[in-house]
Amino acid sequence: MKARNAVHAIRKISIDVSTFTGTEDFLAINDEGLPDAIFILRLVNDSDTDCIISYNGVHAHDYVRTGESVTLTFPDLKPDRANLPLGTIVYAAGETQGTGRLHLVGYYRDQKNP
Repeated sequence: MKARNAVHAIRKISIDVSTFTGTEDFLAINDEGLPDAIFILRLVNDSDTDCIISYNGVHAHDYVRTGESVTLTFPDLKPDRANLPLGTIVYAAGETQGTGRLHLVGYYRDQKNP
């Protein structure tokens, strides 16, 4: 039996920054969307180019410098509270093509066993 209020990680997803074509050309990091509603999102830039992040594929919302990471935390673990919803697609772009990857990781609460 699973523990109540268990926290699980989604599968790490990444994008090769050599595919970037400019700051206005957002590419989906996770084509299929988030597999669960997550309460922690972490973006890790393991590349030699700065990355621009979008949560709608149109507007720039965040920025991850080369070799750094950004963590968004929604501290209330209740499934009906703040989180990034199931199916959310996260997009990235860069000023230049680079070498390396931008990684997306996240954590969700077991909503089947609240």
